[in-house]
Amino acid sequence: GHGHTIYCLSCDSDEKYFATGSWDNKARLWDVRMRGCAATFVGHTDWVQQIKCIGNEIITGSRDNMLRLWDIRTIKEIDAQALPQIVAFATKLKNKPMFKENHERETLLDELTKKS
Repeated sequence: GHGHTIYCLSCDSDEKYFATGSWDNKARLWDVRMRGCAATFVGHTDWVQQIKCIGNEIITGSRDNMLRLWDIRTIKEIDAQALPQIVAFATKLKNKPMFKENHERETLLDELTKKS
């Protein structure tokens, strides 16, 4: 489904779907029951390096220095500027441009999910 290497993956808590981020600047939602791509999220201008499934939403982080919040029901972007937890998460990422280990990225994402 992706036009380039998949860099990150996240599964929802019910394991009904998972999301992937790629070097093709896109995130995709995969339906486990359907065994295929259910949606493609387009908006980043550089590769998607972070992704997290939280309920009916997906958060993506990209090398374009943007975090985007997506509603999986409408396949549309949500205005993340209005959400304080997204702003706090973005501030932490801004101070840490690259992660040396995957667990560093997961720790930040886990902090975000505890606040939501």
